[in-house]
Amino acid sequence: MPAPPIVAVQFVFAFTAYGLAAKWYIAPKLAGRPLRATLPPLLLVHLVRPISLWLLAPGIIVLPTIPRGFAEGTAYGDLVSAVLALVAAVLVRNERPGALAAAWFFNAVGTLDALRNVVVGVRTGAPEHMGAAVLVPAYGVPLLLVSHMLIFYVLSQHRRERAT
Repeated sequence: MPAPPIVAVQFVFAFTAYGLAAKWYIAPKLAGRPLRATLPPLLLVHLVRPISLWLLAPGIIVLPTIPRGFAEGTAYGDLVSAVLALVAAVLVRNERPGALAAAWFFNAVGTLDALRNVVVGVRTGAPEHMGAAVLVPAYGVPLLLVSHMLIFYVLSQHRRERAT
């Protein structure tokens, strides 16, 4: 069986598992708690994103045939997203000015970056060139997307609570 359908099946099941765990167990525990306690752990998950920098070193983990546009866009986008996540986590944890804006900004940029990586990866057939790194889109990307959803949930809940 070719790599793309295998990755797709793994992605769907991982996303479903992470999503249900978030809905059933994590989101209820986050409701009503202060941002200082809820957001940083969700943001810190994104500090693993620079693992995609290995896409820039073909022949070590990924094949030398990895599509360059996919590799560079994914690696640098994930690096920027990780930096934004770190800044947001520190600002939120320390209740600094601009913390909410930083969290919203990271989450918007990080979500768009992750979705871009999925779309470009599918279009370029990247999984067939990823070697062992193919486990990242199969299991890591769904976790990041669910984390983004939880961050949007927490930020939206906070906005609603402040409006009442």
